[in-house]
Amino acid sequence: MTHPHPTGFLGAVASALFTAYAVQRRPVTTWGLGLIKEALPVAQNFVQGRGFAVAETERDWGYFGDKWQWYLNLRGISNGRGPVIWPANYGPAERDQVYKTFSLSGWAGRSGHDAPMIALDALLGAGSDWEELMSRAAFHGGNEMTK
Repeated sequence: MTHPHPTGFLGAVASALFTAYAVQRRPVTTWGLGLIKEALPVAQNFVQGRGFAVAETERDWGYFGDKWQWYLNLRGISNGRGPVIWPANYGPAERDQVYKTFSLSGWAGRSGHDAPMIALDALLGAGSDWEELMSRAAFHGGNEMTK
C-alpha cells in the first residue's frame, strides 16, 4: 500500500466499490450509503485484523466517513433514495465552489475522500449524458490540466 492514511486508501475502497455497484447496476443514489454502511465497517475490520498501525489509522479514520455523511445529507440521499437536492444554480463556476467544500484544504479532488465524491456528484447530476458527466467530473478547478 502506497498511501497508508485512511483518507487516502479509503478513496481507493470507494472507487472500487462504486465500480462494483455500477457493474451490478445498483442505483447511484445508494452508493454513498453503501460506502458508509457496508464497505467502511469491512475495511475497518480488515485494518484491525492486520494489527499494523491500528491506533494511528483509527485516530484518523473518522474524517472520511464523517465527510461522506455530510455529503449525503447535503444531497438529500442519506437514506439511499433521494430525490437528490441540487443548488438552484449549479453550473461550472458554482460546482467549482461547491467542490472546494468537499475538499480537505480547498483543492477539490486532491484527496481520497473528495475525488470519488466529485465523481459521484457528477454521476448523480449527469445521468446517462456522457458530455455532461465529463463536464462535471473531469473539468473543474481541482484539475490542474484544465487551468
